[in-house]
Amino acid sequence: MPFLWMVDQGRLGSTVSTHVLKGGRYVEDTTAGPGRAVTITAAPVPVSLDPASLRP
Repeated sequence: MPFLWMVDQGRLGSTVSTHVLKGGRYVEDTTAGPGRAVTITAAPVPVSLDPASLRP
């Protein structure tokens, strides 16, 4: 799996961390917290989102 996304549904809001597989190990690429719109390129197609939108 060349890309790994982790979502932490913390008390203060969601945080998204993306990782890319390099040399057999995952290397952190991007971390975004709630209220901060970000374009994540650690995927075949770039994705723009605000992690705050991941909570109801």
